[in-house]
Amino acid sequence: MKTKMLCLATALVVMLPRATTPAADVLVIVDSSGSMQETTPEGISKIDAAKSALLGLPATLQHHDVGVMLFGHRTTSRQPGACQDIELRMPIAPFVQAEYQLTVAALKPLGATPIANSLLLGRDVLLARNRDTPKSVIVVTDGNETCGGDPVAVAKSLREAGFKIKIHVVGFGVDPQQETQLRSIASAGGGEFVLARDASGLRTALTEVVRTALRTTEVQELERNELVVDRFDSEELGAQWTVLRPDVDRYAAIDGELLILSQHTDDANNSPHVGDWHDTDQTKNVVQRTDPIVADDYEVSVDLDFAISSLGQGAALQLRADDRHVIELAYSAHPYGNNIERKFTMCKVLGDHVAPVSNSLATGVAAGSDFMTLKIVKRGFVFTGYVKVADPKTGKVDWREVGAQAAAGFDAARPALIAANGWQNKPEATATFDNFAVIENVFRRTVSDTPPTDAAFFTVFDDVETFHEEFEILEPSASHIGIQHGLNIVSQFGIPGDETDPLKNLVLLDRELPSGNYEIEVQATTRLTNQNSDVGIALFQDHQSALFLGHAAFGGGGYNYNPQLQFEKVLGEDRTGTRQSLPHVRGKQVTMIFKITKKGRKYTAEVYAPTEQKDEMEWIRIGEQTLLRFKPRLGFYAWNRSETTYGRGPAHEVNICFERVVVRSID
Repeated sequence: MKTKMLCLATALVVMLPRATTPAADVLVIVDSSGSMQETTPEGISKIDAAKSALLGLPATLQHHDVGVMLFGHRTTSRQPGACQDIELRMPIAPFVQAEYQLTVAALKPLGATPIANSLLLGRDVLLARNRDTPKSVIVVTDGNETCGGDPVAVAKSLREAGFKIKIHVVGFGVDPQQETQLRSIASAGGGEFVLARDASGLRTALTEVVRTALRTTEVQELERNELVVDRFDSEELGAQWTVLRPDVDRYAAIDGELLILSQHTDDANNSPHVGDWHDTDQTKNVVQRTDPIVADDYEVSVDLDFAISSLGQGAALQLRADDRHVIELAYSAHPYGNNIERKFTMCKVLGDHVAPVSNSLATGVAAGSDFMTLKIVKRGFVFTGYVKVADPKTGKVDWREVGAQAAAGFDAARPALIAANGWQNKPEATATFDNFAVIENVFRRTVSDTPPTDAAFFTVFDDVETFHEEFEILEPSASHIGIQHGLNIVSQFGIPGDETDPLKNLVLLDRELPSGNYEIEVQATTRLTNQNSDVGIALFQDHQSALFLGHAAFGGGGYNYNPQLQFEKVLGEDRTGTRQSLPHVRGKQVTMIFKITKKGRKYTAEVYAPTEQKDEMEWIRIGEQTLLRFKPRLGFYAWNRSETTYGRGPAHEVNICFERVVVRSID
């Protein structure tokens, strides 16, 4: 079937207010102990290498509040008080370059390495600051704790102190045993460990860890507001409800409940067909809210009591833009060999395009009524369906996720309740609805929207006119793209370079990249739910010459899939690439940073991605590609490698939200 563009989404983008990121609190703790007198492989002292690296950071830090703490700089390790030789040399305040330079220039290596005590003093300093401001501690050291403290425990206590903080550690010329402890400090502090073996590596490591520390995307729920609560206590539905294609003998509000009897409708006009049980523009007694939901993010829920006794029976909670553009969470009966399967389906209908995701409850007819709560949660362009129901085997009542759908054009949707029969000459079933509610979720979303001073290009996708001026879209499909909290692209079937089924909604920066060496960083949030999805960034010259760096789901055997990071080169008919498996993020929403670095004719790909440890991230090198005559533009994509899922229905469509883009020239 061909996918029609969503006529209601004539405006490509929907704008939402975005909170600007407050200046971060950054505390740099510098090791000035006696061992920093040692020389690096380049023949200079470690302390001079540290000074040079630290002095190279002001352009990165100048938009934030910065403090510098020193240890081991006034007392030798053999003198009394060496383990208390810690000084907040530059209090945390708006960055002043001259003061910072003087502080760094005065470094003198003398004493001990009291990392734990330095972190304790840092905790006191940070606790005195605004708790809502993101905070980062960056420890630069060439060794382990030498004063008997437990820096790992202290780092953990900082994370548990009740404010947003991450502790990053740069290990300079350390041995494997020292590296182990320093990695543990960063891990306990929720931050990143970077190893620098020489002066050049220290400059690179410090620059990288500071950039990591200043990346902040925070999502915080501020309010939950009841927009609608209806327990159907009246004998009439009232003006707040509208019934589409009414059959007054088969619906009624009675005894504090809404009853709808399922019935079959003929499909005389080849209308969008949802599974085996109804057509979206033929179903009778669609009980729909008269007014649309006016909220950016929300939850819609209703209790359902429904006894399935025959094929084709079903009931559902819907969000409707119109008859042919529907998000639906349904409970219905489908063929299963010679039996029936009772299952939940989260379905998206966009014109002739129908995309379901299902979750089975049980086989056979129900012994009695199945009581459940249906809930659809909207977050940006993503709608996720949940059901609270008893497990048929254990009897335990719990929430289960049915699936997620992503779509544009539902910013003014109306909730609706339905019941229907998909098969002729089957008995009617009664769907009993109660406790209908719409809850608005108010979030504060903060993104690092201050352009770095060294950026050749920067965006957080928060301005409609600028987006249209700076980007173009190849093979546009309006129902699968839009701006809300960032640039959202929903995957569709398409093949890069294929004229018959081209890659759709390939968004390209409409300007040249820097002429020399450069680095691109793109922060994005996505969730892969099935095999054959591929989302990420591209360096795109044309369909015969391109690089793709993405988060992709490949078949893992049977109904499993294997999430991977991949860096692929397209050169004519040839495709070559490298992959890194990421199995621990299967089915999870993840925020990651895609990075491509160009040096000469070589392009290196890395991704800042979650580790197997909770709340930890790390840079993963994906691979390197070489292209000779290559003048690409920066691109953003989401596509499905197959039209179907396991050959049983349309491929699952996933959403990726691109949140922040930085392009910078490098040496």
